[in-house]
Amino acid sequence: MAGIKTSFKDLNPKVVSTNELYGVVHIQTREWIDGLLSCTMRSLGQIPDTNPKWIILDGDLDANWIESMNSVMDDNKILTLASNERIVLKAHMKMIFEIRDLAYATPATVSRAGILYISDDDGYQWRAYVKSWIMTKKYTDEIKTNLQGLFDKYIPDTLIHCKKTFDYIVPQVEICLIVSICKLLESIMATTEVVGLEYIFVFCCVWCIGGGYAEKDNRDYRKEFSNWWKDKWKTIKFPAKGTVFDYFVEQTRLVEWDTLKTKDVENSIDTSKAISNYTVPTVDTISAQYLMRLFIGVGHSPLLVGKAGCGKTQIIKGLLNELTTTTEDYLQQIINFNYYTDSTALQASLEQLLEKKAGRNFGPVGKYKLIYFIDDINMPMLDPYNTQTAIALVRQHKDYNHWYERSDKFLLVEVQNTLYVASMNPSAGSFYVNQRLQRHFWMLAVSFPANGSLISIYSAYLIKHFGKFHGAVQELVPQVIKTALTLHGDVERTFRKTAKDFHYEFNVRHLTNIFQGILQARTEAIKTPDSLVKLWCHESERIYGDRLVNAADLAKYRHIVQDLAKKSFPKQNLSKYFAEKGPEPLIFANFVGGLDEKLYD
Repeated sequence: MAGIKTSFKDLNPKVVSTNELYGVVHIQTREWIDGLLSCTMRSLGQIPDTNPKWIILDGDLDANWIESMNSVMDDNKILTLASNERIVLKAHMKMIFEIRDLAYATPATVSRAGILYISDDDGYQWRAYVKSWIMTKKYTDEIKTNLQGLFDKYIPDTLIHCKKTFDYIVPQVEICLIVSICKLLESIMATTEVVGLEYIFVFCCVWCIGGGYAEKDNRDYRKEFSNWWKDKWKTIKFPAKGTVFDYFVEQTRLVEWDTLKTKDVENSIDTSKAISNYTVPTVDTISAQYLMRLFIGVGHSPLLVGKAGCGKTQIIKGLLNELTTTTEDYLQQIINFNYYTDSTALQASLEQLLEKKAGRNFGPVGKYKLIYFIDDINMPMLDPYNTQTAIALVRQHKDYNHWYERSDKFLLVEVQNTLYVASMNPSAGSFYVNQRLQRHFWMLAVSFPANGSLISIYSAYLIKHFGKFHGAVQELVPQVIKTALTLHGDVERTFRKTAKDFHYEFNVRHLTNIFQGILQARTEAIKTPDSLVKLWCHESERIYGDRLVNAADLAKYRHIVQDLAKKSFPKQNLSKYFAEKGPEPLIFANFVGGLDEKLYD
């Protein structure tokens, strides 16, 4: 068979509905509407030669579409359509089903196919990938030899220990980790002179293998990984202070991320706008955006994973805004997934900023690269077969760089110069996404910011905003920030989420809303420290108190605030607002002085 021209066509049966796959008779007009598979089989069958032709059905199994293939897979090799047309799968035509598992395959399906299970337990996939990647790079023979030696030295023991001891925030496959290491090496070595190759390699291993760890089931796996790495690998010695994630590589030195705080955000902040419009640099945001920038540079997709309110979306939006405003290379499109997002709606969104190039090629305008930011990528509904059509479409695009038009002809559309960036909450939606898609992403677990980082973030806004207020008010701002953080911690510990009170979930997003309310303060209304403390009490009760569902919980909350206010602000007497009987209402509104002048007082 060597030398014979072979053609193939791939399609994902989960991207389209069963009617779109096989075709359907229109209910009203009785007109036949062709399907993607029927079109593909017919067009390949009409080619006059007998060269090998392959149809690759690369998608997860479900009974809706696979059962209709039984007559094609048995000795008849005929696809019978609802229009009574019969399409023959000729002798030189073959089908390959590339699937995730056989969980929803019936005995009728399994008995008709030759099953080949490919295991990844022995690690030969990632070893083969590493050899192939090193061979294709234009590095010197010395660097190639050293790279292979570093992979052989660090990777096998690290992967075995991580699999036995640690637990990722969402499951990961080994090949995904290795591809990410190679991509990060490629990015760093393309932009900087290769000095201290082992330093660079260790940095890549730490962030690509350990970046997906976070606190889970009351164990801090990221800290445990850091301690193990320091103890196991001592050629590149990390400082005793902090973890291995607190440092980046500069030639042959390990430098703290703090040194990259070059941007003075405070001067650019406009406090009349939403806090979410700005990203204040902290160690967490600097490291995440630094690494994401490197991956985007080589076309590899980052995926940020963390619980609601930890700042995933803000980190990504901050980076994308920087890339699209400071360079002329990128465009961005934000797509928010929800429970009802399906492949049809997603494809319409993905095509909004694309234009037709030559032939069947589509891409963003000009020479731009379009970055799709998919927020909450794991939110779409799982069907009865544990699959999601929107995820299937993204995977088809990542695997083959194309999708099919939603029309009668199902024309192939080659989509160029695009890249995905995504975020997800592992405690919501489907909890995690199909690993056949996730393997295309570098995963970073994002934890809730530490108190020090939160103080830095909120101080940048409040100190800027209250800079024109009375001196006594300005002096109280740092204490208000610390007290707000203390109250937030007390509320989190006191009001736990239960099956009955499932909305008792308080995160950094709620804390930000409190400070967003405080930023409405104006010099005409907030003239004394008393007024500022009252404003903080009011905003806190609007965010926390209004979410509580009964009088007992509200009384408990008010008692916490009263005790905290006495300790933090001893000069301010707020007892009349927290009296058990007949407390005075403490309410700020922007219609107190009339509807014309909206003064928040």
